[in-house]
Amino acid sequence: DSPKTMDRVNNLAVSYWYQGDFARVEPLFARILDFSRRTYGAEHPRTAFAMTNLAIVMHRLGRLDEERPLLEQALAINRAAYGEEHEQTLRSKVSLGVFLNDTGEHEEAARLFAELIEVQERVRGAYHPSAIEGRILLSVSLVALDRLEEAEALLREVVESRRRVMGADNQETLDALAELVGVLVALDRIEEARPLVEELVERR
Repeated sequence: DSPKTMDRVNNLAVSYWYQGDFARVEPLFARILDFSRRTYGAEHPRTAFAMTNLAIVMHRLGRLDEERPLLEQALAINRAAYGEEHEQTLRSKVSLGVFLNDTGEHEEAARLFAELIEVQERVRGAYHPSAIEGRILLSVSLVALDRLEEAEALLREVVESRRRVMGADNQETLDALAELVGVLVALDRIEEARPLVEELVERR
């Protein structure tokens, strides 16, 4: 195998990916990961990237027991290579956190997302899109944990941030507003939810 051969393997895998044929993608991405380990080393960021790609395929195939160790290893490699504040490390945290939410491990997901928000706000600022997205991800964990008041506070921050950055009529702002309405209804605070529902109807 050579880098040029791996480029061809990757191109073939991508073509199968767009066809939705993940059963064919999996052995090709596994081959790329094996090449990366042998060529660059088990702790190299390129290897972490190959692990993340294979993990996504495992998720699509429903092989979650094989997905998790790949995501955990990728995060560990990126932490060691880049540190906690690097974009690749933050992306690895998001990938693992979403996996944990999907598998019902909401406490661990919430811990990861809280770490993520702290770094993003410190490095990029509270109104950066990645910081806003981090709050949304954490709110999903908090709702699942029935920590609705905390989720409400986060979603209010998200709505305010998106109104300021994207505008009140932006679809992402309206999506966050709808999530906030759902939490208020779950808290049985219907009167507070009502004007927000009216705003949603008006703006949509």
